[in-house]
Amino acid sequence: MIQKSSNINNYNFKNVYFRLIAILLPFFFLVLMEVILRFFSYGTDMHLFVKHNHEKYKDYYMVNPFVGEKYFNNFEATTGTNDIFLKKKPENGFRIFLMGSSTLYGFPYPRNLMASRILQERLQDAYPKKDIEVINTSITAINSITLKDYIKQIIDYDPDAVLIYAGHNEFYGAFGVGSNETMSKNQFLRTLHFSFSNFRIYQLMKSFINGILQQFKKSDSTDGKGTLMKRIVKDKDISYKSEKYRLGIEQFQNNLSDILKESKNSGVPVFLSDLVSNIKDLHPFGNTVGETHSAEKKYQQATNSLSRGDTLAAKDLFYQAKDLDPVRFRASEELNRIIYEMAEQNEAYLITVKERFENASKGGLIGNNLLSEHVHPNIEGEFLLADAFYTKIVESGLIGNSPNLLTVKTKDYYRSNWNYTTLDSLIGEYKVKQLKSYWPFTLLDNEITFRDTFKTSGFVDSLAFTVLSTPDIVIDSLHKFLGDFYADNNQLDLACKEYEALVRINPYRSDYYNRAANCLLKLNDLYKAEKYLKKSVKYIETHFAHSMLGEIEFIKRDYHSSINAYESALELIDKDNVNKEIRKDILIKLYKLYQLTKNSENLNNIKDELSKSGQEFDFPIQSYKFDYSKYIPYDIEPIFQKALYYHNSDIDSSLYYLSVCLKTNDCPLVNYFIGNILYEKHDKRVLFFYNKAYNGYHQNPGFLVRLCIANILNKKKSQAKDILDKLIKVDPSYQDVARLKVLIDKITIKRN
Repeated sequence: MIQKSSNINNYNFKNVYFRLIAILLPFFFLVLMEVILRFFSYGTDMHLFVKHNHEKYKDYYMVNPFVGEKYFNNFEATTGTNDIFLKKKPENGFRIFLMGSSTLYGFPYPRNLMASRILQERLQDAYPKKDIEVINTSITAINSITLKDYIKQIIDYDPDAVLIYAGHNEFYGAFGVGSNETMSKNQFLRTLHFSFSNFRIYQLMKSFINGILQQFKKSDSTDGKGTLMKRIVKDKDISYKSEKYRLGIEQFQNNLSDILKESKNSGVPVFLSDLVSNIKDLHPFGNTVGETHSAEKKYQQATNSLSRGDTLAAKDLFYQAKDLDPVRFRASEELNRIIYEMAEQNEAYLITVKERFENASKGGLIGNNLLSEHVHPNIEGEFLLADAFYTKIVESGLIGNSPNLLTVKTKDYYRSNWNYTTLDSLIGEYKVKQLKSYWPFTLLDNEITFRDTFKTSGFVDSLAFTVLSTPDIVIDSLHKFLGDFYADNNQLDLACKEYEALVRINPYRSDYYNRAANCLLKLNDLYKAEKYLKKSVKYIETHFAHSMLGEIEFIKRDYHSSINAYESALELIDKDNVNKEIRKDILIKLYKLYQLTKNSENLNNIKDELSKSGQEFDFPIQSYKFDYSKYIPYDIEPIFQKALYYHNSDIDSSLYYLSVCLKTNDCPLVNYFIGNILYEKHDKRVLFFYNKAYNGYHQNPGFLVRLCIANILNKKKSQAKDILDKLIKVDPSYQDVARLKVLIDKITIKRN
């Protein structure tokens, strides 16, 4: 009996064992298949953020350019912004992620006109001691379903804040209730799909199934034609307050609620923006029959009220017409009301972009004055959008108490001096005209488009048009081509503009900074050239950038900084095996600098090295005069010369022209000359302008004396002492040192 029982137990054990193997075997093969597919690099990493694919950017993550494939099965996946951020956030860092769709992506313009690019620059200028990272995660044609999938990934990357501008795509964006781009209306299945999307075996299965479905899909003469805006729409009429309308509204409300709760639970502040639409200059895309629900009728009533001068009635009717429009490419005001309620309930920072746009529009009627078509800001609108974001972020105090008064600039300064060119403006214009060639801006069966009828009339015009005729073209290459063309033809000012546009399109490419800085140096803008070069070496160090920095520091007579820059250039030259003539040129410059700084050991080493190369040289020690002021930036040169002309005869006129220069170029040169005038007038404001000039003149003894006196006049004893120490370091024998010591000792500081 015992033996029989033992046999039964063994049988049961083996039975369980084989069953377990039978259950686990399919999983083993799935895992094996996954490993094989990854080994052979099949498929795509679908995470929102991935390691940068360039070795020299190994310290950075980037927004995954292929993440759109996760949300688009039936249409081409849209690409992202190419934004990057450090794997390890700096201790002084402030990191904010932006979430949204084509409005945040800057459509119809190239990436240099995205509001996020403007916001990044403004925040960095306002808080120069912070390392500001603005990461724009937007892609075209997504909605709150995608953003809900984003938020958990974003929170894993140590954000200091999240900013959301979304809602216009709620019905027709990927997985929307009226979209052709969908897989299931069931939230659980969607979540499962998102979870599985990163597995290569799932991608293989999806690709296989989609391939079969394409074979059986009925041909439709209009399916493959037109913009994504046209093709993605399944339900062209979603009536106001209808069942599908209600589902779309609930979808937005539920997803936004989940996003805000997820952020709040993780301690991440959220900036939530309301939405703007073109209400005045855009007829409803569609119409519903009926006296009370006719969008077209309401729009006509609005225009009639406006013609009578009744803007208040017109405004109300325009918004009603927009909300009644059954073709839902513009968010209804119900979505804005949800945004207001959610912001209050979840203690989010509300950004009132709509109010900003209304205040900037005659009669509060937003139209073509700020929008390119139905919802996307034009160039003026992009700067207004960025200003609304910037103002609220500063007001929140999350970055710091207040911006740095010496470096902060007005919104008008950025609007007047931002880096975009005619090429960018034309690309935006042509994209909008092409968009308007298709439904819903025209009849559904319209076949004649802007691209079919347009004839180019010039060089830049033709380049801009290639964005439509060759959709795969990279806009960066067009700017680079133009910049190189202008540079080859000695039109350095035009070349510089194209390279500076490249800097904004892709602010992580050292090469673009170097090209722009090289032009700026030749155009006498030392300050901006230095700023670009320092950004260049932040991403990739090159001998070219360090060499130019050495030249600028030499002009400023900061010999030690110049030596450091040239020595860094020399190390990179040796490492990269660069042309010997370039190396010899750097050695000669270092030889002169070692002479000036009396560094005999390094001087002899370089002398020996140059002698071995057969270099005949005799470089006597020279006395270099401080001549930074000889370099007048090209973009202010005519007005600056007027200021100099009036300096001795009409000081107020001189001051006026210098203030005009500041609106274009807030450089040390202009601030220095304004400071000199105020110094002569014994105006205490001199300190502000001298402090702004410090970067360019901190090796000039005469400037340091006046800056010290300006601090004394303003009762700033500690700062005056620091400047005096700097003066002694620059020129220990300067005649005013003893007098300044006495004046500083006499300062009495009032105490409360």
